[in-house]
Amino acid sequence: MENWKLQMEEKLQKQEQELYSLKRKLFKLDQKSKHEQYMRRRYPAVDESYKQFQMMMKLVKSNKDNK
Repeated sequence: MENWKLQMEEKLQKQEQELYSLKRKLFKLDQKSKHEQYMRRRYPAVDESYKQFQMMMKLVKSNKDNK
């Protein structure tokens, strides 16, 4: 019985760590997204290169879909 209890506690601890890890990853992605938006607003050259990048990705995707 005690062994089962220890196993359950370990599982719970792993899930809590995983939850923390996922929250941290989400926070980092959100932070990165906000920084990119700031850079695009502040510097027109960054915004222009971002638009070109998006266009290139759409073209690559459409070419893959056509094959």
